Amino acid sequence: MGNSDNLIEAFLAIFVIFLLGYVFTLVFWQLSPIMAIVFIIVVGIILIGILLEIFRG
Repeated sequence: MGNSDNLIEAFLAIFVIFLLGYVFTLVFWQLSPIMAIVFIIVVGIILIGILLEIFRG
């Protein structure tokens, strides 16, 4: 049961991060495209860190 809980948690984390990342990227793109690209890179690093921590357990 713990493994399925980790998968559900990972799926929800990915969904929320992508949704918020998309909205903030659109906002940052209007302000500065370079800031939007940096934001995408930072969100990607954070997403990888969260997923590694979830699956490491």
